[in-house]
Amino acid sequence: MNRFRKYVYRSWALLRQNPLFSSIYILGTALSVALLMVLFIIFYVKFAPIYPEGNRNRTLVLQYVQANDLSNPSSYSGGALSPRVPYELLKGLPHLDATAAVYRTSAAKDDRVALTTRSAAVPVSSKYVDGGFWRVFTFRFLSGKSFSDADVTAAMPVAVLSARLANRIFGTMEAVGRQFLFNGNELKVAGVVQDVSWVTPATAADVWLPLSLNPNALWETGDERLRGNLEVYLTAPKPSDKDALRKEVREAFRRYNTTCRLYENDILDQPDDYWKSCFRSSYTGDASSSLKPYLEATLRPFFYFLLALIFIPALNLGGIIASRMDSRIGELGIRKAYGASNLWLLRQIMNENLLFTSLGSLLGLLLSYLCLWLSSDWILTILDKYTDPTMPAPEFTAGMLLQPAVFVVVVCFCLLLNFLSALVPALLSLRKSIVEQLQQKR
Repeated sequence: MNRFRKYVYRSWALLRQNPLFSSIYILGTALSVALLMVLFIIFYVKFAPIYPEGNRNRTLVLQYVQANDLSNPSSYSGGALSPRVPYELLKGLPHLDATAAVYRTSAAKDDRVALTTRSAAVPVSSKYVDGGFWRVFTFRFLSGKSFSDADVTAAMPVAVLSARLANRIFGTMEAVGRQFLFNGNELKVAGVVQDVSWVTPATAADVWLPLSLNPNALWETGDERLRGNLEVYLTAPKPSDKDALRKEVREAFRRYNTTCRLYENDILDQPDDYWKSCFRSSYTGDASSSLKPYLEATLRPFFYFLLALIFIPALNLGGIIASRMDSRIGELGIRKAYGASNLWLLRQIMNENLLFTSLGSLLGLLLSYLCLWLSSDWILTILDKYTDPTMPAPEFTAGMLLQPAVFVVVVCFCLLLNFLSALVPALLSLRKSIVEQLQQKR
């Protein structure tokens, strides 16, 4: 502990002796860390398990089906999925934990909610879902509970509200059992959930209603084609079971196709892992083959950018440290003359530099939060192949940013940057003999 205090004290003294060097080094580290953290946080909130999509690591997604005309190979049609897919084809699969069906619709606030016919109507975003939606996704209920599969089957006039909407129309989140008007129809509040950011567009809404309350949600072609208006989310019991579940889903469609005489239903290399589903924007004739090169073309620049963020700052900071080591060469010679080993001196230099790197990393983390807060309405769309213009601007929440994984990445990058930028200059300086170091001092 005393040795650590000596290192901190010595590093602080060096920082004060040369404020220009210290400022440049800390600022350079901060900018590098800030850019890295912005990139990492974007990937984290889009692909890692966060509220209310805490099961992303064991979720598979079916978004599209393409119906190929067997009598005319060049003719096909496609779109979202029929209700028969989640409720008939995929029912009872061995590695299926839960299934959620969601009506695929625009995110625009076209619906209206009011307390009474005389109250001012509030524009809202709605989402029509089934009972499995609440088992696949990890919503936090502040009061009440979700509607059930039986409620969906019976088309019960119930709904789940966000905390923001409940407070706006009722003045409280304790609104369970109360009545309100949704597009002029009377509904009862089944539960109130914690607000959902549009960072997670698959689940975000102001009000969630049973699928059966919207005739369009349960539309299907009525023939061999499995086209409809639903997206289907599947969870496996464990992340390691996803591959088995994926094979079972594909086998279920293969078996169904053997019974068809007019059409073949192609699910285009789905179901996708959650992260991969974010890049699939439509059905096309070659969607299964075109998604892979798109992913490579999208993610490769970020990989190169990450390498640049690691090595370019390390080289620049290493040059700054090398110039500082030249000014300290005599000091190192005196320490070696008094018996200090190269290993001891190397450890001292690395520990001293770690203080500078840590201060820069902390400043960089704060700068990354500031950058994300100022640009949250557009920065999360840089990975998207298609952006829905009707979607409300996403909002970062404290729960998304203050994650242990974020701080672990900062610490790891701080240590790596310290190692790369300080190790080579220190080794080059310590290679000189005591005589050379003392002569350079003279």
